[in-house]
Amino acid sequence: TDSVETFLAYIRRDVNLLAESQFLVRQQSLLKMKRIFVEHRDALGSDIIDAAADDLMKPLLKRLADKSEKNRELAAEILAAMLEDVSDITVYLVHVFPVLVSRLGCEDLDGVAHLPEVMRPAPEQRPVEIRTPVEVSEEVRMKLSLLVRVVLAR
Repeated sequence: TDSVETFLAYIRRDVNLLAESQFLVRQQSLLKMKRIFVEHRDALGSDIIDAAADDLMKPLLKRLADKSEKNRELAAEILAAMLEDVSDITVYLVHVFPVLVSRLGCEDLDGVAHLPEVMRPAPEQRPVEIRTPVEVSEEVRMKLSLLVRVVLAR
């Protein structure tokens, strides 16, 4: 537990910097976390990953809505690696699913939620593609799809 607390103290500043107003500061923190949780993930024990996930999950999920495309991409990549390595993913699903639904535009796939019930098309007449995705970056959408795949595989 001492090494876990030492590790959490080591990343605490970067966790706090994720809420910083300047995107470059947030990006530097995300790059550091990527080095730790993605590139050197084999060196981390499951107890460290679990403790870090508890501290990082909500701040990283908030970064999926960052104004900077690179920050959104980094956050998705870190989240996928962390969720792949945590011992119990179920405790995080309550936070992960609502964010993924909103970022992928899945609340109203048909685009008819604003219409009265009588004006909505029959199921066989519904559209089969999303016209205006919430996430405008194709690269970030790809990272989000990898995140969804990790979540579903676990």
